[in-house]
Amino acid sequence: MRGFCGVCALCGVSVINREFKIVSETALNIAINFIKSNWKPLFDAETPLFLIVTSAEEKRRAQQNKYYWAVVIRSIADQAWVQGKQFSAEAWHEYFASQYGIKKEVEMPNGCIATKRLSTTEMKVREFSEYTEKVTAYGATELAVRFPAQEQY
Repeated sequence: MRGFCGVCALCGVSVINREFKIVSETALNIAINFIKSNWKPLFDAETPLFLIVTSAEEKRRAQQNKYYWAVVIRSIADQAWVQGKQFSAEAWHEYFASQYGIKKEVEMPNGCIATKRLSTTEMKVREFSEYTEKVTAYGATELAVRFPAQEQY
């Protein structure tokens, strides 16, 4: 369970942002009680609750990250040459994260919208798999990198 409850400083409207991960009957009861306690007052205030139910996605796995760094990024750093230069694993990681990473918009205090790259640590299992596939494909097709077979890893 995570989130916040409060009143928006700009407009005075009640703001609720809560997430519940249902992993036990106790967690289920907490979520139900939260909804029961808050739906009517918010509805009466013309700010009804908005409920989304979805299955939880896990963050990337340690094994995925280990393979990405030890095999994919290391192979690229060891084999790739661009305009007569080689680059570090960290440089390649930053490059690929900026090219293929997940970006989200963040509203700034002055009202402007900035684009922020999410850390790969925040990616879900599926997202990190897709990201790694894109990096590997680029390495193989654009940089002529030869990767070891996964069963060798």
